[in-house]
Amino acid sequence: MKIKLLQLKALIIGGIFATTAGVGQIGEPLVACSADGNKIVAVFDGGRISNSINAGATWRSNNVPIASWRAVASSANGATLVAAINGGGGYTSLNSGLTWHPNGLPAESWAALASSQDGTKLVAAASDFGPVSTSTDSGSTWRSNNLPNLWWSSVASSADGLKLAVAGGGYDGSVGVIYISADAGTNWRSNNVAETYWNAIASSADGTRLVRLSNSSPHSTVNHSPAQSSLCFC
Repeated sequence: MKIKLLQLKALIIGGIFATTAGVGQIGEPLVACSADGNKIVAVFDGGRISNSINAGATWRSNNVPIASWRAVASSANGATLVAAINGGGGYTSLNSGLTWHPNGLPAESWAALASSQDGTKLVAAASDFGPVSTSTDSGSTWRSNNLPNLWWSSVASSADGLKLAVAGGGYDGSVGVIYISADAGTNWRSNNVAETYWNAIASSADGTRLVRLSNSSPHSTVNHSPAQSSLCFC
């Protein structure tokens, strides 16, 4: 696995991706991969989607349009992939990126995606004071919820897709929030974290532990959430 990660790191340095396969896309890449690291998908802001099924040894492009791709997520086996456009909708692949089709994600300034292990449960969050939407059918249909429209920056999901977390705040970084759900996005609640703009959030497989990152202060701070803290899923 260490070799695979080194291959991937070499391919995305400087925003140049998959030069060994002749894809040669240039732009800001966002990457997701299967649990074993063999199936990798990368989206490009102002480019297309490229994917590999052999840990980055070779890459292929596909039938998606050139767009401002800003988010991507993968199931654990790498078969189900979902990507979202900043200012547009979303696309889904059910065959490890060989073919893609538009899904039911409405047009918003999408900035983050997360997937359950089996790829059926998804959560998407938009920046530019946009919504948070969830899907329980691999992106075919989506539903909004009662969360406020904010500048959302990051989302996280447990392996079963039931426990979700979204982080963000105001554009100027003056206020920030984290919301969590224990029922795949049907209901959400806030918590008592410091009101700072949260740039990133990640979850353990069981959803009981979260880590969140902020750079609104001179030094980035990472906060861990133990099982019994204010951020646990109860």
